[in-house]
Order: sequence, then C-alpha cells, then structure tokens
Amino acid sequence: MGLLNEWINAVKSVDPFEVLKETMLHFHAEIIELNQEQLDKGEKSTGERLSPYSTPYKKYVRQRLGLQTANKDLNVTGKFRDDMYANPTQLYTIVGSRDFKEKFLEKMEGKEIFGLNEKNLNYLFFELGALDYFVNLYTQKVSDL
Repeated sequence: MGLLNEWINAVKSVDPFEVLKETMLHFHAEIIELNQEQLDKGEKSTGERLSPYSTPYKKYVRQRLGLQTANKDLNVTGKFRDDMYANPTQLYTIVGSRDFKEKFLEKMEGKEIFGLNEKNLNYLFFELGALDYFVNLYTQKVSDL
C-alpha cells in the first residue's frame, strides 16, 4: 500500500495545468502557423468567416498590390502576421500580434481573429502530437518524483 500511496501522491503533486502550459509553449510556433492559415482562408477561431473586403478597397488597393481578393485575410505587408505570438497561461493560450494594427483589426473583426478553430485544435492535439506530448511530459514529471 505504501508504494501505491507514493505514486498517488506523486501524481497529485504534478500540476496538469503547468504541464499544459509547457505543452502549449512547446507548440507555440505551430499555433501561430495554424492561426495564420485560418486567416488565409478568411476564417475566425469560431469558424465564422471574416467580413468581405469592400469593393473599392479590393479594386483599388489589393488588386493593384497583386494581393488575393477572394476572401479577407488581414494580410497586406505581412507585419501583422510576422508579429503574431502565442503566450500560454495555465488555462489557455493567448494569441495576438505585437503589430500596431492589432487593436484596429480586433475592433473591425473581433477578438476571434486570434485562436484556433475546432478543426485546428484537433489537428494540433491529434495530428501534430500535442496530446501525446502532454501525456509524455506529465508521465515524465511524475516519474521524476
């Protein structure tokens, strides 16, 4: 019974939220890339579509710059996307951009421009291996005690 109690105490002593935070930190580049791919498709984290570009903006700005006009992607110079970050906390990962346009774009389209939709969350956890990474890291931390 003593060994079992030691193991149970070890399991209880490892904070799963800290392990989740470490897991998301490990996958921060993938989170940003998946968020950018969503924006490329004109999608928000809720699965909703970004509003369409206005006709004058599409015609006089995007077409003249040789940019795609099929859907809004929030990409003109690339600065907004280059400055994207993913900062994990114990309960969730904060995704944003350090670019000055962040607040303007959030106001225009909503905070849902940041974060992963359900499809990409599943892809992150099951295809890219974030779930396996979490389980292995948690198991390692318990074993190290």
